[in-house]
Amino acid sequence: IFRQEDAERMNIERELIARFGLDDAFVIPTPASSSDLRNSLASAAAMYVSDHLRSDGYLNIGYGDTMSLVLNHLATGRGSSLNVVSLTGGVSYYLPKISSEVFGMRLFLTPAPLVVSSPELRDSLLEEPSIRDVYRMSEHADMSVVGIGGIDEDATVLRNGILSKNELALLKMQGAVGDILTHFIDANGNPIDTTIEDRIVSTSLEALRAMKNVVGVAAGPEKVAAIHAVLGPGFLNVLIVD
Repeated sequence: IFRQEDAERMNIERELIARFGLDDAFVIPTPASSSDLRNSLASAAAMYVSDHLRSDGYLNIGYGDTMSLVLNHLATGRGSSLNVVSLTGGVSYYLPKISSEVFGMRLFLTPAPLVVSSPELRDSLLEEPSIRDVYRMSEHADMSVVGIGGIDEDATVLRNGILSKNELALLKMQGAVGDILTHFIDANGNPIDTTIEDRIVSTSLEALRAMKNVVGVAAGPEKVAAIHAVLGPGFLNVLIVD
């Protein structure tokens, strides 16, 4: 049975690579309990990073609950040092829930909130030398890991208070199927023109597309439309899914 499941996952990986022009794909078994899915996915992503990132390498990491779990798994499971560069504002999202002293994790964080009160404030913050330094580091990192957000009732942006239910409903009406780095996109991967877009401190989609070794991480049936939307424009080089 296990050999058959492994063969099925390998077939799915090959199909994903061929269909979407990916460099690699990693498919994990869907856990029996849905409550275990996010942690299993994060563990798989951390394993992939550990296997493919050079010792003392630089890792860009995006915003989201799954990304926080990836950091935790890296902190406990990777034997060598790691430099982590944030791709968005929101310092608290990038602080591992355990001590980073478990190994030499060095955090290079964007010193700003994820969402600010006005476009003018956002533009001013992006001109700050400390923020520009982190952005420049992200351009030269060895690998980037990003989550793919859904647009359902369990969306991270809703649970973390970034958007209200009314704002999420409006995004759905505008055709949004998900987000990547808090940029909301339609089914074809095109950005949605929203009021939040001009107020987020986040790496642009154009900059993400130019980065090397971008690994997208997502799972669950509610993420299918978002995953397809992100794959279409070629934002990702690698996909990790269940």
